Amino acid sequence: MSYCAVETGKLIMEEKTYGSCLYFLKSGSCQVIVNGKTISEFKSPAIFGEKALMSDLYRVNSIKSSEICYLYVLEKDKFLKLFNNTRKELGHEERKEIIENSSILSKILLINIL
Repeated sequence: MSYCAVETGKLIMEEKTYGSCLYFLKSGSCQVIVNGKTISEFKSPAIFGEKALMSDLYRVNSIKSSEICYLYVLEKDKFLKLFNNTRKELGHEERKEIIENSSILSKILLINIL
């Protein structure tokens, strides 16, 4: 996992691109953009990018920094290793629920990472 700073107004994650990282927003705020329009904003602490890593789908939105942001970045291979280790301890229905409800996954990762 790496740590980085992102300047104000920079794209962190781009819609319709393949997801290769999961992001942990330690400080700052971001805009959620779909089809070029800002649909919401969020502040730290937050996690984003997990759905594309779990499903191998393209990103469904873009994330742009509203101010300087400090992020932890977890690459897909490390993410999958962490998730697969967790999978061994869970039953099929529990794994399915985690995949379908990314907020549960976010909570697990926040507890383990931060």
